[in-house]
Amino acid sequence: MFHGKSFQILPELRLLWQHEFLQNPTGFSSRLEGGHGASFDTSTVSPNRDSVFAGAGVSVRIGERWNGNVFYNANFDQQDNISHMVSIGVGSKF
Repeated sequence: MFHGKSFQILPELRLLWQHEFLQNPTGFSSRLEGGHGASFDTSTVSPNRDSVFAGAGVSVRIGERWNGNVFYNANFDQQDNISHMVSIGVGSKF
């Protein structure tokens, strides 16, 4: 943590593992709008059971009232998919 008289900077690293216990593929039976014609069936894919999340960011507090943050997070799963997320926030105490 770095701080001066009127601000603080807090760097943060995140690493976590997630295991999905309950979700299984689900089947749906559908029909086009109007209900005419044959129905069709589809099912969801099996969810990824294990994922690793990693992230880094920084929070900044300016004085007693203002704060802000910027974070980057990535999700890596067993099927070689990677999803990315960037979040930015600003807050004020009143």
